Parts: sequence; C-alpha cells; structure tokens
Amino acid sequence: MSLSPALSRRLIAAAVLLLAVLPVLMVAVPPLLDYPNHMVRFWLLSGAADTAPLSRFFAIDWGQTATNIGMDALAAVLGHLFPAEITGRIVLGLSALLPPAGTVLLSRQVHGRWSWWQPMLFLLAWPLVLLTGFMSFQLALGTALFCAILDEKLKDQPPWASLARRTAQVVAVVLVHPFGALLYLALALGLASGRDLGPLRQKPSWQGLGRLAVMTNLPFGLAAILIVLRLALAGGAPDSGFPEFIWQDGFWQSLAPAHIAAMLIEPLRSYNLPFDIVFLVLLILPVAASVARRRLDIHWGLLLAGAGFLLLGLFGPQDISSTSLVDLRFLTMALFVLGAAVLPETIEDRRLAVALPLAVVAIVGARGLWMGGIWQARQADIASVQNALAPVPAGARVMPMMLPADDVREPQGRYLGDITPAFEHLPSLAVLYRHAYVPTLFAQAGKQPLSVREPFNEDNEPSGGVLGSPDDVASNNGHAAAYLPHWRNEFDYVLMINADVGTATAPPGTCLVTDQGFARLYRVSPAC
Repeated sequence: MSLSPALSRRLIAAAVLLLAVLPVLMVAVPPLLDYPNHMVRFWLLSGAADTAPLSRFFAIDWGQTATNIGMDALAAVLGHLFPAEITGRIVLGLSALLPPAGTVLLSRQVHGRWSWWQPMLFLLAWPLVLLTGFMSFQLALGTALFCAILDEKLKDQPPWASLARRTAQVVAVVLVHPFGALLYLALALGLASGRDLGPLRQKPSWQGLGRLAVMTNLPFGLAAILIVLRLALAGGAPDSGFPEFIWQDGFWQSLAPAHIAAMLIEPLRSYNLPFDIVFLVLLILPVAASVARRRLDIHWGLLLAGAGFLLLGLFGPQDISSTSLVDLRFLTMALFVLGAAVLPETIEDRRLAVALPLAVVAIVGARGLWMGGIWQARQADIASVQNALAPVPAGARVMPMMLPADDVREPQGRYLGDITPAFEHLPSLAVLYRHAYVPTLFAQAGKQPLSVREPFNEDNEPSGGVLGSPDDVASNNGHAAAYLPHWRNEFDYVLMINADVGTATAPPGTCLVTDQGFARLYRVSPAC
C-alpha cells in the first residue's frame, strides 16, 4: 500500500524536524557559547532571583527593557512549568527550527509548490551564529519569516488593515531582536518587487513606485516611533552618537579573494571544516544542477534581497560599536532569504522522486547525529564544572577565569571554527548549581530584564565580557575584566576553566580546593 503524497510530505517533515533538533534532545546542557548564561537568566526570571541568597545579588526589572525581550518573556513563562534545563532546551530548539521552517513555508508560498529539496534547508538549523548562542537573533529571524508568510497570505487585505497588522508585526519582531526587523524589511521589499520584478520593470510611474515604497516602509517607520517611545519610557533612549563601524583587519582586506571565499563558508562553520563543506555542497548542488539545465525556479525580488545581505556580509563591518559578528549575521540572513528565493527543478523520474526525499532525511540526520555526538562529548566539561563547584556554599562569590584557548589542542567541540572558544560562559552555572554570585551574567539595561544590585554592579560585566587569564588575574588587569582590580576582596572562590590544556598555577592568594580536570576551584584566603 503506497502512501499519499500529502502523507509522505508530512512524514518527511516530521522526520526532518526531529533530526534537525536531535542535538538538543541528546544532552542536558548544550555546549553553546552564550547558552549557559542565557539558561541561568531564564531560571532567575522564573522566580529564583526573588529567593535568598540570590536576591542579594540580582533583581528583575522588566521596565528597563525595550528590545531583545521576546526570548526572555517566553522563558519566564516556561520557567514556571519546567526545570531550567528543559526551559533552555525548548527555547534553543525553537531558535534552531523556526528560521528554516519559515524559509521552507515561504518557499512554498512564493513558488506555489512543494519540493523534495525544501527539507534540505534544515541543514541551516545550526548556523555558526546559533552555535555562539545568539538565540534571540535566531528567534527574530524565524519571526520575521513567518510575518512575511502572513503578509503574502493576506496581501489582498484592505490597505489600512494591512498597515495596522504589519506595524504590530514589526514591533513584535523588534521586541525579539532588532536584526529581525532588517530581515522583515528586506523580505517585504523583495516580495513587493514581485516574482519577476514586474513593479520595477513594466515602466512604472514615479507615483506608483512612491506609493509602493510608502506602503512597504510605513509600518517600519511607525514601529520605529513606537520603539523609540518605549526606549524613552524605559530610561534607555538610544545613543545619539554615530555608531563605530569596525573592520577587524581593515576594510580593504574584506575585498581579498581569500577573505571572500572564507566568508562564504563561515555561516555554516561549526566544529570540522571538511564536514561543514560537505554539507554546504550537498545543499547547493541541486541548485547548481538546475542552473546548469536552466530550470531553476527563481523569485527575483527575494533573490535581490538575499544578494543585498550577501554583499553586506562579505564587505560590511565585523562589529558596529558593541554589536559583534555583524557580518556573520548578514550572511546568515542571506542564507535564509536565498533559500526561499530559489527552488530546483521538479523531479519527473518516479524512482528519484521516492529516493531523494529519503536521502534528504539521511543527510539532515547525519548532521544532527554528528553534532549531537560532539555535544555529548562536551558534557564531560559541564560535569567537571558541576563537580568543581560542589564545595561552594550558597551565597558565595565566584570569580571565573580560564586558561587561554588553543584551537590546535582543544578537544572537538570546545572551539567554534576560528571565531571563539565555546566554553567561556560555563562559570555562569555556579548561579544555578550553587546559588552563588558570578559577575558575568548578561544584565544589560535595555536588553535584559535582569540587573545586578549594588554594590556588586560596580565592577560586573553586564555583557559577559571576556574571562581573564592567569596572567590577567596575577596582574589585576582591569582591561581584561572589570572585576579583576579588587578581586581578592570581592570574591570567595576562583573557578578556572579549560585548565586541562596547559600548565596552570594557582592564582596568588588562593588555595586549590579541587581539580576536576577541565575545571579547578580555588579558595581565596590571606592564609594561602
């Protein structure tokens, strides 16, 4: 008995969704860079911050927030229903699945058909920006994609009803993350430009183009006014200064062919470059084959929008003021827009029509299993931190530090591409496991509803910062971390992580309490 096409598609979709999110199901604490910090904040938001001794250090103030709060609001609700580790994994799973799911559904909407290739887009479920822990950014991309789908479904709605709805959607996207509004704007412009760029090609009048531009952009302007008002009410009005654009190796280096080639791979970088290249090739090979046969289905408006993000990612700055990995964010947005813009040819061979969807399931599953295996191996590091923290009493103050990362000697999974070590925020787990104070929780006014109480807010790192090395600690290097100059008077313990990749000595004025390999705990005492 053969399955109907509709049932076959549902089974394939269910299998791909499960396999794409498989890494989250395989581990208790996913070893992503920012994830432990986020998970601890989720737990505090669910009520833990109001309990002793944590209420001495932290406070919850939703009034200080303006953007980036969608994830926290969701987690605060889930935190009343599930333990912290489950809440964090639910939010992370949504961060991984929503953008590719939105891309697939938008592709179906604009091309008018399902394709065996569309589930391949779930290879994009774990881009490098998400492996660094940019969960809110990913959630905003997914929200923007689903808003664009809704726009397409309701494009015959009366203009002013559409304006009100889309303004509300823009506000919702910005509340999740401002970058999502950029994606939504690009999608709106791409969809308004049409599948064949008809509004731009067919001798449009200036009046007609002006009306199209106003109706497309007006919701974003109204939403911007609402967001600025919200910032003012929160006491966090935007900085009037011009933001600093930073090219880490200089602007001209971004034009080098080697840099461009590396950046084209970077969005899908993870733990092993050859494996990453294989999965990228498998994703684009059907597109390239359809181009060669001149049978690629293209939505030209979305293609131009995706090309715009691609150019911004290749030649734009790496950082804008304190916002990091800007180029990588643009390239990630380009992947999703281009994934919706193109669709390979229909397969007419019946045997291939059966085999190819099964091959897609196998490919997506292979990447999910591979990444899940790496995450499982890194649970040893998390267990090491938990064991090292066991002697810490509730209410103690723990200073984090680390041996400098070595991407040559690091076990697989500790290092992400050539960007950053993936373990810097593991010391945040001291708050969850031991109800202790750590000075690196995300607590930025305007972004997170978590704040640090006085006097602990005087030298904490509300953006997480970079952990000091043994040399930084020994020299009280305040440039490395704000809490270092007076650390002997302000902390009870020092937690050193990544301690098993080199030779480490006890920080001056501390005694070793326990050595758990990856993590070591030292007690701060004048007697040491």
